[in-house]
Amino acid sequence: MSSSSGSSLNIPQTAPAGGLTITQPPQTATSYYKIAPSITLTFAWNFTDVLATPTSLTVSAVCDNGNTYPVGPTNGIIPGDATSVTWDLWGYQTDHPNLPLAEETYTLHIWGDRGPGAAREPGELSENSALKFAMYSPEAYTPLESWTCPTCNGALSDYTSHPAFISLTITFVVMFLSGYSLIRQALREQYPQLTATIATIAFSITRRPPTKLAASSDTASILYTGPSYHSASFFAS
Repeated sequence: MSSSSGSSLNIPQTAPAGGLTITQPPQTATSYYKIAPSITLTFAWNFTDVLATPTSLTVSAVCDNGNTYPVGPTNGIIPGDATSVTWDLWGYQTDHPNLPLAEETYTLHIWGDRGPGAAREPGELSENSALKFAMYSPEAYTPLESWTCPTCNGALSDYTSHPAFISLTITFVVMFLSGYSLIRQALREQYPQLTATIATIAFSITRRPPTKLAASSDTASILYTGPSYHSASFFAS
């Protein structure tokens, strides 16, 4: 590149318009940067087809909310041959309380002496506004004993009232009842005597409460009333 200051340059009219290509951060995806202490943001670029070097570059971050922020430590103005600039986000935030950085998406604008929006000219630097990036602020630290989950209280009710949860519950109940019926039918068919014995024992135990307790030094008997008496003896402790 040749400087545009001093002697005039004889730039062929067939020369392509100059420009720059952003090399940092990558432009394949939107980069997110934290507004916090010790966090800096570096932009870097290469010049292409610039035959007349500008005396200075202006670097600005234009926010989606309409605000424009100067980039870098020198209020957005850097030497014309610079190929990078570093921005102290937290330093800017603390030094400009009336125009703080927003948690938004930004577009980086870089132009030379001819100003923003200047027409493309052979060998002259054209404005670049191809890079988009975003900023965010971290949440303030909250002690664990002071933290509350804003959505936990209603989480269970949200799940239980969800149609999918209700359908799944009904499905499990139907499967359980169907399996129980099949097992009971299989027992009746395969082991009829065992099924009848279990039913008789269950009926005998639950039919009447004990009405008399006889105890001796060695044994005790529980007697049941009914059509016939059933007794169970055990050793007394």
